[in-house]
Amino acid sequence: MQPICLNHSTLLLFHQKAGNIYQAVYNRVMQTHHIVETTDIMTPAQHTAARIGSHLGAGKTVLWLVSGGSAIKVAVLAQALLGGLDKSYQLQVALIDERFGEQGHSDSNAEQLTRAGFDTNSLTFHQVLTGRAIDTTTTAYDATIRALISRANVVIGLFGMGSDGHTAGLLPGNPLMDSNSFVGQFDGPDYQRITVTPALIAHVGEAILYAVGSNKWPVLADLMTTELPISCLRQVPSLTVFSDYKRSQS
Repeated sequence: MQPICLNHSTLLLFHQKAGNIYQAVYNRVMQTHHIVETTDIMTPAQHTAARIGSHLGAGKTVLWLVSGGSAIKVAVLAQALLGGLDKSYQLQVALIDERFGEQGHSDSNAEQLTRAGFDTNSLTFHQVLTGRAIDTTTTAYDATIRALISRANVVIGLFGMGSDGHTAGLLPGNPLMDSNSFVGQFDGPDYQRITVTPALIAHVGEAILYAVGSNKWPVLADLMTTELPISCLRQVPSLTVFSDYKRSQS
């Protein structure tokens, strides 16, 4: 795989003509809410890279929200496809959710992203964990996200989904679905969770949902009507779902 090295002239070219396979993927998914059938990570990664590159090429400030779990491998590949981006570009990257604990603990999303190959040092990357108490950490990250949202021209979120219909750190039964905060916390079955809320997701302009696996098909079949946490993505103006789900089988 050869990365696309996005120097400033390349970014302008990306804006003018995304090119070949990137443009083909983009053309397939421009409906407001759309499911793209795929079993691989390349297709969603190409789409993610194309959307970020296009906006940066237009001179826009982009906030890219990244998830843990199954979406990690998509984020890693998307960053590789973008290639050559550094802190001089108007790109901010921030976590969608985190498992609370010591900085760098093995189950943290930031640590798992890094171990999978996501380069958090070359970009402006905003981590959740700071070594402080959970209430202080949550309040501080809420302030960080609000500041990033206020400065961004475009907010792109890369989400995953569990078979139970959760997305971000919003597990079923969580107390944050009606919160006015952008970031909240609650006690999960394994870790205390810090996560963005539906109030923050309302500010996402483009959501990319990676949901591959037959155990997720029942939730996807009811995506537009379910009341599970994944329902909060319906408010995003442009939602593209990448999945092996076949609607003819529902």
